[in-house]
Amino acid sequence: MYDPYFQQYATSMLDWRWLKAQAMSESALDPLAESPVGAKGLCQFMDPTWNEWGNGQSVWHAPSSINAQAKYMTWIMQRPYVYDHWQALAAYNWGIGNVKRISTDESWFTLLPRETRDYLPRINRYFVEFGGIPVNTPF
Repeated sequence: MYDPYFQQYATSMLDWRWLKAQAMSESALDPLAESPVGAKGLCQFMDPTWNEWGNGQSVWHAPSSINAQAKYMTWIMQRPYVYDHWQALAAYNWGIGNVKRISTDESWFTLLPRETRDYLPRINRYFVEFGGIPVNTPF
């Protein structure tokens, strides 16, 4: 249903299937999803992050959420302390500052909170299910 938007907003750094897998993991592709901590929409943005990346659109508008997700993920992946897309996905889920503190530790994955350690393999499963080629994982 949303594949054309994931494909449209994907960047050279980020396969559209990663975006879709991430959104599936975040909201089960429900544009009206809201988490217990207040993350909203298809790609589960917290209000401050949405205010920065949502370009004045509604967080509940799926194409706008996907566009913001793609821009935000690309920006995260360009940070000097993010060494791979797994750390970028962890930063999206747990916070950039948190991942920055552990990113150089060889066992960084084990330092993640349980929610994020579960989040990354779930995204990987969806990515493969959506036709992505399996990649090396830290888990």
